[in-house]
Amino acid sequence: MVTMTMANAAARATNNLRSKLLTQAAAASYSSSAASSAMAAEVVIDAPVSDANKLDKCHFEIPEPLMMGPGPSNPYPRANDAMSKALLGHMHAPMFPLMDEIQTGLKYILQTENKATFGLSASGGGGGGGGGGGGGGGG
Repeated sequence: MVTMTMANAAARATNNLRSKLLTQAAAASYSSSAASSAMAAEVVIDAPVSDANKLDKCHFEIPEPLMMGPGPSNPYPRANDAMSKALLGHMHAPMFPLMDEIQTGLKYILQTENKATFGLSASGGGGGGGGGGGGGGGG
């Protein structure tokens, strides 16, 4: 185990030296007439990370404002919790029983037994009513 660690250290030192030599060679071959602000820089991969500028906290602490003007205003915590949950699309399995319940409610409201009764979320009723004014046919 100790031999392997020393071998790893020797390999790292060799790679660092090789990297330095390649960087220096590239910098030396780089002509000053074509130089730009993007000169080749020496990068040491295995250099230790300094904690000199490390922040004490991992996140910002943003105070909860109390907004009492005409808007925007603070939502109720229950509303924030509801908005943070995963969304369900109309093709997700848990939505099918809900759509069946809505269909049953619409059949009751419209007093129909038509199997094609369903709720439709669309502008103007979703029917190609042509002309102005909303509404529209549909079927």
